[in-house]
Amino acid sequence: MVVLYILGVLLVLFGALSFLPLEVIFRVGTAQKFSVTVRAFGINFGGEEESRNPAVRYLQKLVKRKQSSSVSPKKEKQKTGTAGVKGHLDLLTSALNALFGLLRRCHVSRCEVRGISGGDDAAIHYGEICAAVYPFVGYLQNNRRLRKRKTQLDIGWDYDRPDSVVDITVAVRVRTFFLITAALPMLFQHKKRKGDSV
Repeated sequence: MVVLYILGVLLVLFGALSFLPLEVIFRVGTAQKFSVTVRAFGINFGGEEESRNPAVRYLQKLVKRKQSSSVSPKKEKQKTGTAGVKGHLDLLTSALNALFGLLRRCHVSRCEVRGISGGDDAAIHYGEICAAVYPFVGYLQNNRRLRKRKTQLDIGWDYDRPDSVVDITVAVRVRTFFLITAALPMLFQHKKRKGDSV
């Protein structure tokens, strides 16, 4: 009888933990390189440095693979100045597509864009940043279920700054239960491949 109580408590605990939210945070900008952070139960895993967490490493590898397959020689030349913002947004779009390819039951919970255009052509750079950012935010709101009140855009210009700075943060929220149900078929395929190779 005690074993049934212990099993019941474990099942209730597992059920409660499986419906807690998990957040995947993508950060990219001119001041920092691309980073993926997984936030679960109030603890951050990953970040700007190379992560030891295998799930975060796998997600970073997927993004790099998608990025290398979608980068053309013309886009490589555009990395200077505010044209790099378009490259950053393309990188974020490929990261989101990789994550949504793995997990269907998730949504973008928040999007923050902070940018200051500077230099002699600050107004022109401001227009280029807005021309890249606003379609990206529209894509998130229409296709990735981002609510307007969870969008924070702070873009301005400053003629005294020597260069432009843009930082973009996109957070995707998923329930742990759906992450487990998506991981189980991948685990079985992995075991089947290992069994076939032996």
